[in-house]
Amino acid sequence: MRSPLSVRTRLTLLFVSLVTLLLVVVNLLINSAQQSSTLSRETNVVTAELAKVVYSVTPRIVAGRERVVFQEKPPVVVQVVNLANRTVWASSANVADLPPIAHFEASATAPNGLVVVKNGWVNRSFLSGELGVSRALLIPTPRGQAVAYAFYFGSVNPGPTGVFGQFLLIRLLLEVLVAVLLVWLAVGRAMRPIESIRRRVAAIATGDLSERIPVPAGDDVVSRTAITLNEMLSRLESNTRAQQEFLSNASHELRSPLTTLLATVDRAASVPERADWGEVTAVVRREGLRLSALVDDLFWLARSDEGGIEMRREEVDIDEVLEEEARRIRQMSGLHVDSSLVEPVRVWGDPGLLRRMVRNVTENASRFARSTVSLRSYYERGDVVIEIHNDGVAVDVANSARLFQRFVRTDSSRSRNSGGTGLGLTIVADIAGRHGGGAGFVESSEGTTLQIRLRRY
Repeated sequence: MRSPLSVRTRLTLLFVSLVTLLLVVVNLLINSAQQSSTLSRETNVVTAELAKVVYSVTPRIVAGRERVVFQEKPPVVVQVVNLANRTVWASSANVADLPPIAHFEASATAPNGLVVVKNGWVNRSFLSGELGVSRALLIPTPRGQAVAYAFYFGSVNPGPTGVFGQFLLIRLLLEVLVAVLLVWLAVGRAMRPIESIRRRVAAIATGDLSERIPVPAGDDVVSRTAITLNEMLSRLESNTRAQQEFLSNASHELRSPLTTLLATVDRAASVPERADWGEVTAVVRREGLRLSALVDDLFWLARSDEGGIEMRREEVDIDEVLEEEARRIRQMSGLHVDSSLVEPVRVWGDPGLLRRMVRNVTENASRFARSTVSLRSYYERGDVVIEIHNDGVAVDVANSARLFQRFVRTDSSRSRNSGGTGLGLTIVADIAGRHGGGAGFVESSEGTTLQIRLRRY
């Protein structure tokens, strides 16, 4: 199913999704680092203040005196609590009238071996949400054993929801918007050469196929795409030219017998009492057979070009096919047909196509032979070789490859008069290629020899 979004939009969404994920991870790491830094700073402050209290306040705690209040300002609040009866002996001024804020529990993993636990009433007082990092320290005083508690005041370590607080969300949103803009512009710039190539191809497709796309410098996907499209345009141009030539040649070939038929019939019809109806019948039959053969060959080539030729695979005795053709030529012509060199050979292939191939070659040979047609077959390594020789005018082997092109003849006028369509050798080469081989003329001492090679299996 085709996506309604453009490639640029899809790439932008993909990259922005990845960037957003990266930004979320980075912001989480930054936030975690900030929390760790804040926690470390607050811990250092609390530890230092606790040491200060132990050093400066402890000597002021004497028997029978009231609670010692020291005026140190936040961010730290301190209480010194009697370990025996949990009365407050000293405290910071901002918690001077409060009962013990916390108690402790022993822990081997906690600093100083003590875990500070806030008392329940704290969460119902103005201290709720204000007490952060805490430390406890057992100290001796003139009035007996005590425990000093210190809390960072006015700062609470952010919980899980703090990571996605308002500031973080706003910052993340701005970063994503900037990423969307940058990626959109970058993808657009990266795709600009491709869009230029697309417009150029669209212009060429509706105009002159001989034009080509300028290939950008470098060896990247854009330049390789331009090279590939130029190769495709070359093939399209070649195919279009071949199609035009094919249509032109087919029209010309069809026009010739039709013109002959119409002229013969019109001439006979104008003076019927003087017409040689036997000759008229012979001309009509001959030209009708030419038309039938031409239409058949054209239809076969059209199916071949469209991939509509289906091949069967079975064992075919090529020597039997050659012997059948030898008998047919002997019956239909006065030529001497020599099949003494036909050896038993087999191939795996399509019987119908192979018979058509041999028929085309033998008809072509008998058409140009003076008196003799020779057939030969044998194995050579992994191939079956078929050779058909006629003692007519020799073909220029060096330039004979063109004879396998469509509508090409050695002698156009003579071939037309003898019934050829100019497509027989084209079909021969196509069938041989379908059987893993090929066809071509080879040198001979006299006359012309056509050699066909087929893969045995």
